[in-house]
Amino acid sequence: MSDRFQTRIRFLNLEQTADSGQCFRWKRGDADDSCTYEIPAFHRILRVSQQGENFTFYCSEREFREIWWDYLDLSGDYEGYLNSVAEADDFLKAAADYGSGIRILRQEPWEAAVSFLISQCSNIPRIKGCIEKLCRYFGDDGIFFPTAERLAGLEGEELSLFRKGCSLGYRDEYILNLARKVAEGSFSLEECGKLPYDECIGQLRTLQGVGPKVADCIALFGFHKIDAFPIDVHMKQILYEHYYSRELEKLPRAKQLKAMEERFSQYTGYRGIVQQWMFAYTLAQR
Repeated sequence: MSDRFQTRIRFLNLEQTADSGQCFRWKRGDADDSCTYEIPAFHRILRVSQQGENFTFYCSEREFREIWWDYLDLSGDYEGYLNSVAEADDFLKAAADYGSGIRILRQEPWEAAVSFLISQCSNIPRIKGCIEKLCRYFGDDGIFFPTAERLAGLEGEELSLFRKGCSLGYRDEYILNLARKVAEGSFSLEECGKLPYDECIGQLRTLQGVGPKVADCIALFGFHKIDAFPIDVHMKQILYEHYYSRELEKLPRAKQLKAMEERFSQYTGYRGIVQQWMFAYTLAQR
C-alpha cells in the first residue's frame, strides 16, 4: 500500500483555505515549488502538497478516500456555487474569483466549538497562539487537540496552567463549561449537529459564551451547515461598505444588518460559502 497518493482537484487552494479564518492549526512548510501543509485532524497528521490543480497526499489512497475526501469537502459543487454569483454584484464576483479555492472543511465539532469560543473579540494570530498552547499543554504528544474529558478533568496545577498559561482570558470558563457538559453527556455536539439549522443554533445558544456569531461559526465550520452566515465585526464592515443603501437610513442598525443579509437569500443553501469568499477577500486586502 503506497503512502503517497497523487490526484487532480479543481477549486481547492490550500493557502486560501488555511487563511480563511475557519481553521487554526494547519502548518505551512513549502518544499521546492510546492505549497505544502501539515494538517492535524482526527488524531492524525496529513502532509499535502499543491502545484496548481495537482495534489500529492502523503497517505494511502484508501486513507485519502475514507478521511480526507470528506474533510476537504471534495464532493461539494463549488463550481456551481461560483457560477451562481450574480453578474451585477461586482464586489461578490471579485470576492468569489479570489476565493474560488476555499473549501468549507468538515472539521471535528469539539475542536471547532472550542476554537470559536476562543475567537471572540480576538484575531487570527492570537487564536492560533491560544490553540497551540492548549495542544502543547494538554493534547496527546503535545500536538493533538485535547479532548473534552481531558479538559473537564483538570485540577490543581494543571487547572492553573490552563487558566494562566493558555492566554484565554474570560473565555477559559466558557471552554471548561462546555468540556464538562460534553464529558458528562449533558450536551451532545453530535446530536446538536444533526438538528435542523434553526434548532441547532437554538441549542448552541444555551451554552455559556455562545452568541449568534459563535453559534453560526460552530454550525458552519463544526457541523457543515453551509447556509450559516456568521456576522462578526469584519462582516459588518463589509456589509456596510458594499451593501448599504440610503433607503436603510431610517431603520435601526439591527434591522439594517438584517436587510443587508437578506440580499444573499438567492444563495440560500450555501450562504456560508459566500460569506467565506467575502471575508477572505477583504482580509487579503488589509
